[in-house]
Amino acid sequence: MNPSKSNSKTFIKADNFSGNEKEVFVGVDCIYTLDENNLVWAWGYNDYGQLALGDYTDQKTPTNYAVLRTEIVEVTKEKNELSIARDVVNKMPECNLRISLQNRLDTVDINLNEDVNKNFKKIYSSYTATFGIKDDGTLWAWGGNSCGELGTGDYFNRSKAVQVKGLENIVDVYTSPYSWHVFAKNVNGEIFAWGNNQDTQLGIPGADGRLHTPTKLTFFADNEIKDIKTGAYHTIFLKVDGSVWGVGSSWEYQLGLGEDIYRTDIPMQIIDNVKTISTGRRHSIVIKNDGTVWAWGRKLLWLFR
Repeated sequence: MNPSKSNSKTFIKADNFSGNEKEVFVGVDCIYTLDENNLVWAWGYNDYGQLALGDYTDQKTPTNYAVLRTEIVEVTKEKNELSIARDVVNKMPECNLRISLQNRLDTVDINLNEDVNKNFKKIYSSYTATFGIKDDGTLWAWGGNSCGELGTGDYFNRSKAVQVKGLENIVDVYTSPYSWHVFAKNVNGEIFAWGNNQDTQLGIPGADGRLHTPTKLTFFADNEIKDIKTGAYHTIFLKVDGSVWGVGSSWEYQLGLGEDIYRTDIPMQIIDNVKTISTGRRHSIVIKNDGTVWAWGRKLLWLFR
């Protein structure tokens, strides 16, 4: 890609790729690709550690943690200087380096912990956090965690991928670049939710405003949910029967429940006979089985003019 930070008004060719990319995923001010070896490459802003490179440094070109590791180890072995080892620690403080000094500091042996940015088959991005499902069905997360959206049981950011404990056989994740809350579905059709819940958008009655641990959604039966879309403060669910349900904030009518309901912590039915759903930050749009488009929420009057 073009290493300049300036905006582009026209299409430009993205350089510095291996040619083995199979998918691309867009986050907020950052981009991820998944190559044929199931390695994650990332670039862009990294102020929350959302690039999973072990640091908080922005990247102008596609970068993988394994590449950084290889370059550092080669340089260290070549120069054999303690100062190089210290530079590595300063640059990548979360790498858990082990430094062994022998023969009057003539040798510096740096062993980094096992690279975790591999064997991914799908990547998802929320506002400041990123999630990846691995081949074995485990879910991993990294980046911002102010609302507990990493599901790690705390509110600390992570600059390297960490496994979300308690979840197995995950087949899909539901979030968006304008959301701080997350849902995941396992192979049995169970739905789990965590993250921001200040507007009750998780659909778990009585839950705290921030949920840092994945919690099973009990309102719906297993295998009853076909799709989930998240806005900034609301969530809509598409059931297998074609009905659409909403939960969370409706201050700008993003739940489509009329003027009398401004928020709900229990999912409520909105519309039926739907085949596709989508959300924006504060609005929702669906396509019904007959092909008609229905929308509700903030500033959508222009759609019908």
